[in-house]
Amino acid sequence: MPFKTSQISKQALGIDYTGSWTGLSVGTEVQIEDASNISFGAGTFGYDPNSVTDGLQFADGTGSSAAHLVEGTDYNYDEYLDNTTGGVDIYDDNASGAFDSGKYFRIVENGKNIIDGTGLNLRVVAKNLSSNITPPDTECWVDPKIGKFILPGPVFASNCESLSNILTPNRNISGNIPSIIYTLGGTYTEGTGKFGNCVGIGNPVAGISSQTEIILIPEPSFTTCAISLWIKSDTSWTWPKFYIGDKYIEFVTPGSDTYIRRTSDTGIVATVLNTLGLSPETWYHIYIIMDEAKGISGGKSISVLKDNVELISYAGDIDISGGKISIVNSTYSGSYSSLLSLDNIKIWNDVLDEDAAWLYNSGTGREQALHKTLYASGNNYAPLLDDSSTPDSGVGYYYIPTANTPASLTEASYSGASVKWTK
Repeated sequence: MPFKTSQISKQALGIDYTGSWTGLSVGTEVQIEDASNISFGAGTFGYDPNSVTDGLQFADGTGSSAAHLVEGTDYNYDEYLDNTTGGVDIYDDNASGAFDSGKYFRIVENGKNIIDGTGLNLRVVAKNLSSNITPPDTECWVDPKIGKFILPGPVFASNCESLSNILTPNRNISGNIPSIIYTLGGTYTEGTGKFGNCVGIGNPVAGISSQTEIILIPEPSFTTCAISLWIKSDTSWTWPKFYIGDKYIEFVTPGSDTYIRRTSDTGIVATVLNTLGLSPETWYHIYIIMDEAKGISGGKSISVLKDNVELISYAGDIDISGGKISIVNSTYSGSYSSLLSLDNIKIWNDVLDEDAAWLYNSGTGREQALHKTLYASGNNYAPLLDDSSTPDSGVGYYYIPTANTPASLTEASYSGASVKWTK
């Protein structure tokens, strides 16, 4: 059937065009549009048709004289993009309308420019974002070369769609390399999770005391942290452990007991018996907060919550940087198999909130929740980067369309046996 379109790829095969094209090989302005490829606080400016993850390289204006911004000439990685002191001033601080002279891009979150002091109040820094490394809570990182940005949130986050999605997570610390260790036949599986897919780890064969360990952060360098994840066991013999620095939390499913132990010698520092209550084939939310300065209510250094109810706590000394952050699962008895499913793992280098309700959400969970105080509860504690806000949110930028980039076709048409393109 005939239909109309105002955008079509110039390289569509088998079609001869008459008329004129606009927007090809000349600088093009986008004042505001929905951010693309949004995931865990990262997104892109448009989309690169030759890449599944990148956006469009920034340009310095409109028209035939426009040129791409070049790293080392127009800006430098690891320097500011919003101020000539310590960088260049090419970031537009408006929330809408035309760009100011010499300004080439903007990000608007929940109706306000991200550098607005009444909004996120962030600095904008140029970074190589070939991987999703996480900025501090005071900065947004942008890669003008690939049209990509990442806003503050967890230092580590994986939606656990596969094992590779944990080893190459959605968000990560620069230089951090997660890994997995199998002992005596430990293994992993992938299956249906709390959100989408999940990853299961543990002892797959009864009669063998095997285990699997996923090391999320081998060398944490912070003094406070919060860890959120969803877990499910397939048996009442599951024996998960959560290692964080010089302590680890141990769930002993048979007996329903919870322990906090020293990593160095497995010595017990806190015990709560008969209260764990992990039923097989049921998803539970686990939230662990730690503070070396004992700033958690009651002078605590550790608090562990299951479904937003505290299971166990500790008020002694801890050293988060004194060991790894990892998850281990085995079976409490070699006579049984055990599988622990994991989903939606997030780690912050801050306590954020002693109450996990913003993540637990009455059992429904919030897969994309990133930060309790930065982002609105109405958007599930995630950045709002589309036109559902007033004024519109999203991204603005200059770019130069290429032969594969969708461009506007004006006063041109093609008629075939059953289709017609026309402006």
